Parts: sequence; structure tokens; C-alpha cells
Amino acid sequence: MSISVVLQWGAIITVFAGCLFVLSALPAKTSGGFSRSQLQAWMATLGASRIGWLVRFNIAGALLSFATVVLFFVGNSTLFGIFTLAAVLSLGLGAFVTRGLSGAVNRLPGVNIQVAQDAPLKATLASIVWRPDRWGRRTSELVRCVSVGNLFGVLWLEFAFMSDMGGRLMGLTPTGRVGLLFLASFIVLYACFRFGVRGIAFLDLILTPLIFLGVLVLLAGALYLALNAPAAASPMQWIEPKLPFQVIALFIVHVFCLNPFLLVVTEGHWFRMWAFGQPELKQQVPGLTVVAVVSICLVATGLLGGHALPGEPGDSLIARLLTTLDDQVPIFAAAFWVAGVAAMFSTADVQILGLALMVGFKSGTGESELSSGLLSRPKLSALVIAGCLSALYYVIRIVTKVDFEKLVFFILPAAITLLPALVFRITRQTATGAQFGVLLLGLVGYVITSLIGLARPADQLALNLGAVLIPVVISAGIWLSRPKLSQLVR
Repeated sequence: MSISVVLQWGAIITVFAGCLFVLSALPAKTSGGFSRSQLQAWMATLGASRIGWLVRFNIAGALLSFATVVLFFVGNSTLFGIFTLAAVLSLGLGAFVTRGLSGAVNRLPGVNIQVAQDAPLKATLASIVWRPDRWGRRTSELVRCVSVGNLFGVLWLEFAFMSDMGGRLMGLTPTGRVGLLFLASFIVLYACFRFGVRGIAFLDLILTPLIFLGVLVLLAGALYLALNAPAAASPMQWIEPKLPFQVIALFIVHVFCLNPFLLVVTEGHWFRMWAFGQPELKQQVPGLTVVAVVSICLVATGLLGGHALPGEPGDSLIARLLTTLDDQVPIFAAAFWVAGVAAMFSTADVQILGLALMVGFKSGTGESELSSGLLSRPKLSALVIAGCLSALYYVIRIVTKVDFEKLVFFILPAAITLLPALVFRITRQTATGAQFGVLLLGLVGYVITSLIGLARPADQLALNLGAVLIPVVISAGIWLSRPKLSQLVR
């Protein structure tokens, strides 16, 4: 075993062990650790300035995904060139969209997420769109199913990418990759079920700076390689896209349709609205600024690395970059794992908390109750879910070998299919079959288009990029055809 592999395993074990140590050192939790009063009392001891950093790091940690942000910005920035920054700009726009739509939701009668409830009864999208009639209940049940599928899918992506990179960087066999996924997912799942929201909220104060630190080390390494590479191209050529203009244009439309709405259609945002209250909205701009800074560093890493080490993009570029750097100084792959495990932990915990809420959603009352089965037996719950994640990885990535990046384009944006139901709820007072219909139409259109794109070769992304337009266009139609304010009040 080489020094590089030893250091990589050391980095992974250290981050996981450090997270568990910090969580276990917190005061003992009660009632599953999901009590708002406990969290608010603990936050009061931090002081106003620290609370601001706590919330913005929670927002940033949820968005700085290992499987999506790191893979796309480093691995694929050479394909889109300077236009990769469109994704960063569109995320910034999302701060204002999230604040506007969240404020509109909070003004709806009986749906105020920030009401001081000790349990997160209304902190889900299914609860927001729910109404006490047949169509309202049907819509909320469909929203629940989509949310659960998306949460589980994003959770799987995080651990699957870790296992894929473990195979590339540490030479793990297929069995070793499945084993790594099982152990990593079990640790994160157990930590969330055992220590609850207070521990996870606190942990992002540590994880987000670790992500930034690891990214800076990678950027420094990529810059070193670029400066010492043969001067075969001018700096302007480094940022030129390699894909056709039509694909670049569709990519820009894709990110400006998806990213501004991404936070508001994810369960993590509404959970934080319940947990943190008004600071969740006030810290949107600072939180997304942190995301933008880290993302720009990742884009620069990908562009510099792609110039210094031309070849296949995606995770191949990441592996090529880290292997080359480690041949000179064997610390860069370890730095990658520090940032990667921190990003994976901070993204996965939000998905797990959302799953715990959605499992307990009751369409009869429109309220969510945390599943007592998941929280009362955290080890068993973590074992079962980790086993399911591992089995899926074996089938999808080892047996059938479905292209991972196509899966990212299919799974991650799937939450956007919930936007029509949310916009309908904001603009209409009564539930009708139309609310269920627009939700179903956007969902079916997105799934069919994405599945066709998934079956196409890896370098054909048009359908995967264009699928998000279907629910967004439907949502725009709902918004433009909304009743006047006088009709809503009447």
C-alpha cells in the first residue's frame, strides 16, 4: 500500500471519527434530538454573530454536494469553459427567489412554517401544498412520494460518488467499493438518527470550513501544474468551451431555470425554516455567497487541471489531477477526501432529516411526525438503509454500469417537478383537480424526457438538460394565469 493510499484512508477515517467525536461530546439529547425548543435554547448561547455563521454554513453545506458540485465544477468545467460560471450566477439568483417564495408561503393561512411549534409538523412541502379535501390530499401524497424518491436518490449519489472515487484513487475492487459505501452510509445515517438536528446543525460549523480548506489545497495544486505545463495554449483558450454552441446555450437555460428554484423545492430548506426561523431567510445571500466562492475555486481547479492534463473529463479528470499531484507530494488526494467527506456528510444529513420527516407524513391531517421507528432504533434503521443503498450501487454501478453523470442530471433536478404544485398553492386558495394535474404533468414529462436522455450515449446531454424546462414552463403558466389579488381575497 502506497503512502498516498495510507494518507487517503487516514483522511477519510479522521473526518468521520472527528464528526462522531464532536457529536458525542454534545449534551445528551432527548426526544430524538428534534425538539425546536432545545435547538433554540442552545442557539441562544452562541450569540447573534455565531448564529448567523451557523445558519449560512448550514445553507452552504446543504448545497456543496460531493457528487454534484465537486464532480461537475472540477470534472466538467473544461467542457463548458467560462460558461460554467452561469451555474454559479444562477445559484446567487436563487437567494432572492427563495426569500420571495418562502415569504409568500409564510403568508398563506395556516401554513406559517415559522410558528413556534416544538415539533416540525408543517416543515415539509407535502404539508405546504396540503388542503383538507380530496384533491389536496392526493396532491400532498404525490408530493410526498416525489420528495422521498428525490431525497433517497440524492443520498445515494453522495455515497456512490465516494465509492467510485475510492475505486479510481485507492484501487478498490468492486467488493471494496460496495463495502466503502455501506460503512460510510451507515456512519452518517446513524449519526443523524442518534444525534438529531441540534448535532447536525452544529456540525456544519466545522464541515463547511473543512470543505473550503480542502478546495484551496486542490486549487493550489492545479495552479502549480498549469504554471509548469508546456505553454501549448494561451490562457484565453483555457476557458473556451469544447461543446457545441447549442449545448452551451441549453446549459445556460437549464441552470437559470433550475438553480434559482432549487432550494425552495427541497425539504432541507423548509426544515431549516422551522428550525432556525427568520435567520434562514436573512442568511440566504451570505450562505449562497459561501457557495459561490467555493464553486468558483472548484471551476478554476477544473479549468487549470484540464489545461495541464488534457484528456477525458468528469471523474477521470479528477482522478488524473489527483494522481499526478500525489506523485509529487502525496497530500492532495488526502485533501480531496477531507473536502469530499465533509461535503458528503453535510449534504447527506439534510436528505436523511428530510426522509425522517416524510416517512411520518399523514395526508389526513397534513402534518408530519418523525418516524419513531427510525429514531428509536438508530442502529437498525441505519443498517437497513445502508444495505439498500449498497445493493442499489451494486446493481446500478457494477452490474449495469449506468453512466454516473447522466444519473446526476436525472436525480438531482427531480425536485423541480414539485414547483408547479407549490406555485399553484401560492396563487390559488382552493385545491382542485388542476393542482394535481399540473403536478402530474410536469412529473411525467420530466421523467420520460430524462429516461430517454439516460438511454442515449454519455456525450448527448440535450434531453437531460432540457427536461427541467417542462415543470418550469408549467409553473410560469400557473403564475401568469393567477387570479388577481382582489379575487384571492374575496
